[in-house]
Amino acid sequence: MAVNGDIIDAQCNALTGGTSRIPAVIAPSGYRIVGISYCQAGSQVCDEYIARVEIGSIDNATDCSLGGYGDYIGLSTDIDPGETLPVYVTNAIAYSGDQCGIWVDWNSNGDFTDDVPVTMGGDEFVFQANITCPADALTGPHRMRIRIHWTNENTTPCENAYYGEVEDYTLIVNPSGTTIVTGTMASGESDCHSALQTIQVAGSGTQFQVETGASVLLVAGQKISCLPGTKVFHGGYLRGYISPDHPWCTQPSLPGVVISADEEKLALNPLPACKIYPNPTSGVFTVQMNEEMRSAPVFLELRGLHGELVKSMHSEGNTHLNFSLENRPTGVYFLRILSGKNASTFKIIRSK
Repeated sequence: MAVNGDIIDAQCNALTGGTSRIPAVIAPSGYRIVGISYCQAGSQVCDEYIARVEIGSIDNATDCSLGGYGDYIGLSTDIDPGETLPVYVTNAIAYSGDQCGIWVDWNSNGDFTDDVPVTMGGDEFVFQANITCPADALTGPHRMRIRIHWTNENTTPCENAYYGEVEDYTLIVNPSGTTIVTGTMASGESDCHSALQTIQVAGSGTQFQVETGASVLLVAGQKISCLPGTKVFHGGYLRGYISPDHPWCTQPSLPGVVISADEEKLALNPLPACKIYPNPTSGVFTVQMNEEMRSAPVFLELRGLHGELVKSMHSEGNTHLNFSLENRPTGVYFLRILSGKNASTFKIIRSK
Protein backbone atom coordinates (compact mmCIF):
# COMPACT_ATOMS: atom_id res chain seq x y z
CA MET A 1 0.00 0.00 0.00
CA ALA A 2 1.40 3.39 -0.96
CA VAL A 3 0.87 6.31 1.40
CA ASN A 4 1.25 10.05 1.01
CA GLY A 5 4.85 10.91 0.09
CA ASP A 6 5.76 7.44 -1.20
CA ILE A 7 7.08 6.91 -4.70
CA ILE A 8 5.26 4.51 -7.01
CA ASP A 9 6.26 3.50 -10.54
CA ALA A 10 2.72 3.19 -11.90
CA GLN A 11 -0.34 5.34 -12.36
CA CYS A 12 -3.57 4.24 -10.71
CA ASN A 13 -6.68 5.13 -12.71
CA ALA A 14 -9.32 3.32 -10.62
CA LEU A 15 -9.72 1.06 -7.59
CA THR A 16 -12.26 -1.73 -7.17
CA GLY A 17 -12.83 -3.13 -3.69
CA GLY A 18 -12.09 -6.82 -3.19
CA THR A 19 -10.11 -7.22 -6.42
CA SER A 20 -6.41 -7.47 -7.23
CA ARG A 21 -4.80 -5.55 -10.08
CA ILE A 22 -1.25 -5.23 -11.40
CA PRO A 23 -0.77 -1.57 -12.39
CA ALA A 24 1.01 -0.64 -15.60
CA VAL A 25 3.06 2.49 -16.22
CA ILE A 26 1.48 4.74 -18.85
CA ALA A 27 2.68 7.92 -20.49
CA PRO A 28 4.53 9.78 -19.29
CA SER A 29 6.86 7.00 -18.20
CA GLY A 30 8.68 7.08 -14.89
CA TYR A 31 7.76 7.09 -11.24
CA ARG A 32 4.94 9.00 -9.54
CA ILE A 33 5.04 10.67 -6.13
CA VAL A 34 1.93 9.72 -4.22
CA GLY A 35 0.12 12.77 -2.87
CA ILE A 36 -3.33 13.99 -1.90
CA SER A 37 -5.28 16.02 -4.45
CA TYR A 38 -7.55 18.74 -3.05
CA CYS A 39 -10.40 20.56 -4.77
CA GLN A 40 -9.64 23.96 -6.20
CA ALA A 41 -11.00 27.06 -4.48
CA GLY A 42 -10.61 30.81 -4.87
CA SER A 43 -12.47 33.97 -5.88
CA GLN A 44 -12.78 36.47 -8.68
CA VAL A 45 -12.69 39.70 -6.68
CA CYS A 46 -10.65 40.51 -3.56
CA ASP A 47 -12.98 42.81 -1.69
CA GLU A 48 -13.25 41.22 1.72
CA TYR A 49 -10.24 38.90 2.15
CA ILE A 50 -8.12 37.12 4.78
CA ALA A 51 -5.75 39.68 6.26
CA ARG A 52 -4.39 37.58 9.14
CA VAL A 53 -4.57 34.01 10.49
CA GLU A 54 -3.59 33.15 14.07
CA ILE A 55 -3.53 29.58 15.40
CA GLY A 56 -0.88 27.96 17.58
CA SER A 57 2.54 29.02 16.28
CA ILE A 58 1.06 30.39 13.03
CA ASP A 59 0.62 34.17 12.82
CA ASN A 60 0.38 35.07 9.14
CA ALA A 61 -0.55 38.57 7.93
CA THR A 62 -1.05 38.81 4.14
CA ASP A 63 -2.55 40.76 1.28
CA CYS A 64 -5.13 39.12 -0.96
CA SER A 65 -3.60 36.39 -3.13
CA LEU A 66 -3.77 36.18 -6.91
CA GLY A 67 -6.93 34.37 -7.95
CA GLY A 68 -8.26 34.55 -4.42
CA TYR A 69 -6.23 31.55 -3.23
CA GLY A 70 -3.22 31.62 -0.89
CA ASP A 71 -1.09 28.48 -0.56
CA TYR A 72 0.48 28.59 2.91
CA ILE A 73 0.76 24.85 3.57
CA GLY A 74 4.42 25.45 4.38
CA LEU A 75 3.24 27.19 7.57
CA SER A 76 2.31 24.67 10.26
CA THR A 77 1.53 24.29 13.94
CA ASP A 78 1.42 21.23 16.19
CA ILE A 79 -1.70 19.85 17.83
CA ASP A 80 -2.17 16.84 20.12
CA PRO A 81 -5.01 14.32 19.80
CA GLY A 82 -7.93 15.72 21.81
CA GLU A 83 -6.35 19.18 22.08
CA THR A 84 -8.30 22.34 21.23
CA LEU A 85 -6.63 25.36 19.62
CA PRO A 86 -8.34 28.75 19.13
CA VAL A 87 -8.07 30.24 15.65
CA TYR A 88 -8.61 33.90 14.70
CA VAL A 89 -9.20 35.06 11.12
CA THR A 90 -9.05 38.83 10.50
CA ASN A 91 -11.16 40.23 7.67
CA ALA A 92 -9.38 43.00 5.74
CA ILE A 93 -12.48 44.85 4.44
CA ALA A 94 -15.43 43.81 6.59
CA TYR A 95 -19.09 43.86 5.56
CA SER A 96 -21.93 42.95 7.89
CA GLY A 97 -22.91 39.97 5.73
CA ASP A 98 -19.45 38.41 5.43
CA GLN A 99 -19.01 34.77 6.43
CA CYS A 100 -16.08 32.49 7.25
CA GLY A 101 -15.62 28.74 7.07
CA ILE A 102 -12.79 26.47 8.28
CA TRP A 103 -12.23 22.81 7.39
CA VAL A 104 -9.52 20.30 8.41
CA ASP A 105 -8.88 17.05 6.56
CA TRP A 106 -8.25 14.96 9.69
CA ASN A 107 -8.38 11.61 7.88
CA SER A 108 -6.11 12.80 5.04
CA ASN A 109 -8.32 11.54 2.21
CA GLY A 110 -8.47 14.79 0.25
CA ASP A 111 -12.10 15.45 1.20
CA PHE A 112 -13.01 18.19 3.68
CA THR A 113 -16.70 17.33 3.87
CA ASP A 114 -16.42 14.02 5.76
CA ASP A 115 -14.52 15.46 8.74
CA VAL A 116 -15.72 17.05 11.96
CA PRO A 117 -17.19 20.50 11.08
CA VAL A 118 -15.75 23.65 12.68
CA THR A 119 -18.30 26.00 14.31
CA MET A 120 -17.52 29.64 13.63
CA GLY A 121 -18.00 32.58 15.99
CA GLY A 122 -16.79 36.14 16.33
CA ASP A 123 -17.97 38.90 14.02
CA GLU A 124 -17.33 40.14 10.48
CA PHE A 125 -14.12 41.89 11.61
CA VAL A 126 -12.43 38.95 13.35
CA PHE A 127 -13.89 35.46 12.96
CA GLN A 128 -13.07 33.04 15.78
CA ALA A 129 -13.37 29.28 16.23
CA ASN A 130 -12.02 26.46 18.41
CA ILE A 131 -10.46 23.59 16.49
CA THR A 132 -10.39 20.26 18.35
CA CYS A 133 -8.19 17.46 17.06
CA PRO A 134 -10.07 14.12 17.04
CA ALA A 135 -8.61 11.53 19.41
CA ASP A 136 -8.21 9.10 16.49
CA ALA A 137 -6.70 11.57 14.01
CA LEU A 138 -3.81 10.23 11.96
CA THR A 139 -0.36 11.30 13.14
CA GLY A 140 1.36 13.79 10.84
CA PRO A 141 0.40 16.76 8.60
CA HIS A 142 -3.22 17.67 7.75
CA ARG A 143 -4.58 20.35 5.43
CA MET A 144 -6.57 23.21 7.00
CA ARG A 145 -8.63 25.39 4.65
CA ILE A 146 -10.03 28.83 5.54
CA ARG A 147 -12.51 30.82 3.44
CA ILE A 148 -13.98 34.33 3.79
CA HIS A 149 -16.77 35.32 1.38
CA TRP A 150 -19.87 37.50 0.90
CA THR A 151 -23.13 36.26 2.38
CA ASN A 152 -24.98 35.53 -0.86
CA GLU A 153 -22.78 32.49 -1.59
CA ASN A 154 -22.63 29.11 0.15
CA THR A 155 -19.82 28.50 2.65
CA THR A 156 -18.07 25.52 1.04
CA PRO A 157 -14.41 24.41 0.91
CA CYS A 158 -14.39 24.01 -2.88
CA GLU A 159 -15.00 26.00 -6.09
CA ASN A 160 -14.64 29.70 -6.75
CA ALA A 161 -16.72 32.44 -5.15
CA TYR A 162 -17.17 35.88 -6.63
CA TYR A 163 -15.93 37.79 -3.55
CA GLY A 164 -13.48 36.76 -0.84
CA GLU A 165 -10.39 34.60 -0.46
CA VAL A 166 -9.27 31.05 0.43
CA GLU A 167 -6.07 30.11 2.28
CA ASP A 168 -4.58 26.69 3.10
CA TYR A 169 -2.37 25.86 6.10
CA THR A 170 -1.02 22.71 7.81
CA LEU A 171 -1.84 21.24 11.20
CA ILE A 172 0.59 18.56 12.41
CA VAL A 173 -0.94 15.95 14.71
CA ASN A 174 1.52 14.72 17.32
CA PRO A 175 1.63 11.08 18.40
CA SER A 176 -0.61 10.26 21.37
CA GLY A 177 0.80 10.39 24.91
CA THR A 178 0.84 6.61 25.36
CA THR A 179 1.02 3.88 22.72
CA ILE A 180 0.39 0.20 23.51
CA VAL A 181 2.01 -2.22 21.07
CA THR A 182 0.69 -5.79 20.70
CA GLY A 183 0.35 -8.42 17.98
CA THR A 184 2.82 -10.19 15.69
CA MET A 185 5.24 -8.84 13.08
CA ALA A 186 5.76 -11.53 10.45
CA SER A 187 8.91 -12.11 8.42
CA GLY A 188 9.46 -9.38 5.86
CA GLU A 189 7.22 -6.88 7.65
CA SER A 190 8.40 -3.61 9.21
CA ASP A 191 6.64 -1.01 11.34
CA CYS A 192 7.21 2.01 13.53
CA HIS A 193 5.33 3.06 16.70
CA SER A 194 5.67 6.46 18.39
CA ALA A 195 4.32 8.28 21.45
CA LEU A 196 4.84 11.66 23.06
CA GLN A 197 5.50 10.03 26.43
CA THR A 198 5.39 6.24 26.80
CA ILE A 199 5.39 3.14 24.62
CA GLN A 200 4.25 -0.05 26.35
CA VAL A 201 5.06 -3.27 24.54
CA ALA A 202 2.82 -6.22 25.49
CA GLY A 203 2.00 -6.70 29.21
CA SER A 204 -1.36 -7.32 30.96
CA GLY A 205 -1.65 -10.76 29.39
CA THR A 206 -1.01 -9.56 25.81
CA GLN A 207 1.84 -10.49 23.49
CA PHE A 208 4.07 -8.79 20.94
CA GLN A 209 6.29 -10.96 18.76
CA VAL A 210 8.90 -9.97 16.19
CA GLU A 211 9.56 -12.95 13.98
CA THR A 212 12.74 -13.71 12.06
CA GLY A 213 13.17 -11.18 9.25
CA ALA A 214 10.76 -8.63 10.76
CA SER A 215 11.76 -5.14 11.88
CA VAL A 216 10.15 -2.79 14.45
CA LEU A 217 11.18 0.72 15.49
CA LEU A 218 9.91 2.37 18.70
CA VAL A 219 10.14 6.16 19.27
CA ALA A 220 9.01 7.68 22.59
CA GLY A 221 9.39 11.02 24.31
CA GLN A 222 10.07 9.62 27.79
CA LYS A 223 9.95 5.85 28.24
CA ILE A 224 9.80 2.51 26.42
CA SER A 225 8.75 -0.55 28.42
CA CYS A 226 9.01 -4.09 27.03
CA LEU A 227 6.80 -6.06 29.41
CA PRO A 228 6.20 -9.82 29.79
CA GLY A 229 4.84 -11.14 26.52
CA THR A 230 7.52 -9.39 24.42
CA LYS A 231 9.46 -11.84 22.26
CA VAL A 232 12.02 -11.21 19.52
CA PHE A 233 13.01 -14.28 17.49
CA HIS A 234 16.54 -14.79 16.21
CA GLY A 235 16.87 -12.62 13.16
CA GLY A 236 14.08 -10.31 14.29
CA TYR A 237 14.88 -6.66 14.84
CA LEU A 238 13.44 -4.52 17.66
CA ARG A 239 14.97 -1.10 18.17
CA GLY A 240 13.92 1.92 20.18
CA TYR A 241 15.10 5.38 21.11
CA ILE A 242 14.01 8.30 23.27
CA SER A 243 13.37 11.63 21.54
CA PRO A 244 12.04 14.22 24.04
CA ASP A 245 11.70 17.03 21.51
CA HIS A 246 9.71 15.42 18.71
CA PRO A 247 8.98 11.67 18.76
CA TRP A 248 8.33 10.80 15.14
CA CYS A 249 8.78 7.57 13.26
CA THR A 250 12.02 8.76 11.66
CA GLN A 251 15.62 7.83 12.29
CA PRO A 252 17.57 9.93 14.85
CA SER A 253 21.06 11.19 14.24
CA LEU A 254 22.40 8.66 16.76
CA PRO A 255 21.77 4.91 16.57
CA GLY A 256 18.95 3.47 18.63
CA VAL A 257 19.24 0.58 21.06
CA VAL A 258 17.05 -2.32 22.03
CA ILE A 259 15.37 -1.42 25.32
CA SER A 260 13.65 -3.69 27.81
CA ALA A 261 12.10 -2.85 31.18
CA ASP A 262 13.12 -4.41 34.49
CA GLU A 263 9.97 -6.53 34.38
CA GLU A 264 11.48 -8.73 31.67
CA LYS A 265 15.06 -8.83 30.41
CA LEU A 266 15.73 -10.28 26.99
CA ALA A 267 17.24 -13.73 27.49
CA LEU A 268 20.34 -13.03 25.37
CA ASN A 269 23.92 -12.88 26.64
CA PRO A 270 26.75 -10.85 25.09
CA LEU A 271 28.49 -12.67 22.28
CA PRO A 272 31.99 -14.06 22.99
CA ALA A 273 34.65 -11.87 21.46
CA CYS A 274 35.05 -12.01 17.68
CA LYS A 275 37.11 -9.90 15.31
CA ILE A 276 35.74 -7.54 12.66
CA TYR A 277 38.28 -5.92 10.33
CA PRO A 278 38.99 -3.50 8.81
CA ASN A 279 36.64 -1.15 10.64
CA PRO A 280 36.28 1.57 9.40
CA THR A 281 36.16 -0.06 5.98
CA SER A 282 36.30 1.35 2.47
CA GLY A 283 34.07 -1.48 1.23
CA VAL A 284 34.73 -5.08 2.26
CA PHE A 285 35.12 -6.21 5.87
CA THR A 286 35.64 -9.62 7.48
CA VAL A 287 34.05 -11.27 10.51
CA GLN A 288 36.41 -13.75 12.17
CA MET A 289 34.54 -16.30 14.29
CA ASN A 290 35.90 -17.48 17.62
CA GLU A 291 36.11 -21.17 18.51
CA GLU A 292 32.74 -21.31 20.27
CA MET A 293 30.93 -19.68 17.34
CA ARG A 294 32.38 -22.14 14.83
CA SER A 295 30.67 -25.07 16.54
CA ALA A 296 27.11 -23.65 16.49
CA PRO A 297 24.76 -22.12 13.92
CA VAL A 298 25.28 -18.36 13.59
CA PHE A 299 22.88 -15.79 12.14
CA LEU A 300 24.32 -12.48 10.88
CA GLU A 301 22.31 -9.44 9.83
CA LEU A 302 23.71 -6.19 8.44
CA ARG A 303 21.44 -3.13 8.49
CA GLY A 304 21.74 0.53 7.60
CA LEU A 305 21.20 3.47 9.91
CA HIS A 306 17.49 3.63 9.01
CA GLY A 307 16.99 -0.06 9.85
CA GLU A 308 16.94 -1.21 6.21
CA LEU A 309 18.31 -4.72 5.65
CA VAL A 310 21.56 -4.79 3.67
CA LYS A 311 22.39 -8.50 3.95
CA SER A 312 21.67 -11.49 6.16
CA MET A 313 23.20 -14.95 6.22
CA HIS A 314 23.40 -18.19 8.23
CA SER A 315 26.75 -19.79 8.94
CA GLU A 316 27.93 -22.99 10.60
CA GLY A 317 31.53 -24.12 10.86
CA ASN A 318 33.01 -21.13 9.04
CA THR A 319 36.03 -19.30 10.40
CA HIS A 320 35.70 -16.15 8.30
CA LEU A 321 32.79 -14.37 6.60
CA ASN A 322 33.05 -11.41 4.27
CA PHE A 323 30.58 -8.54 3.88
CA SER A 324 30.67 -5.90 1.16
CA LEU A 325 29.56 -2.26 1.40
CA GLU A 326 31.26 -1.25 -1.85
CA ASN A 327 28.00 -0.18 -3.51
CA ARG A 328 26.62 1.44 -0.37
CA PRO A 329 26.92 5.09 0.74
CA THR A 330 29.39 6.13 3.41
CA GLY A 331 28.09 6.23 6.98
CA VAL A 332 27.15 4.00 9.90
CA TYR A 333 25.87 0.42 9.62
CA PHE A 334 25.02 -2.17 12.27
CA LEU A 335 25.98 -5.84 12.24
CA ARG A 336 23.97 -8.07 14.56
CA ILE A 337 25.33 -11.56 15.27
CA LEU A 338 23.30 -14.24 17.05
CA SER A 339 24.67 -17.62 18.12
CA GLY A 340 22.58 -19.80 20.45
CA LYS A 341 21.54 -17.55 23.34
CA ASN A 342 24.33 -15.07 22.65
CA ALA A 343 23.87 -11.88 20.66
CA SER A 344 25.78 -8.65 20.06
CA THR A 345 25.48 -5.66 17.75
CA PHE A 346 28.56 -4.03 16.22
CA LYS A 347 28.83 -0.60 14.64
CA ILE A 348 30.46 -0.65 11.20
CA ILE A 349 31.82 2.54 9.65
CA ARG A 350 31.78 2.78 5.85
CA SER A 351 34.46 5.34 4.95
CA LYS A 352 35.35 6.89 1.60
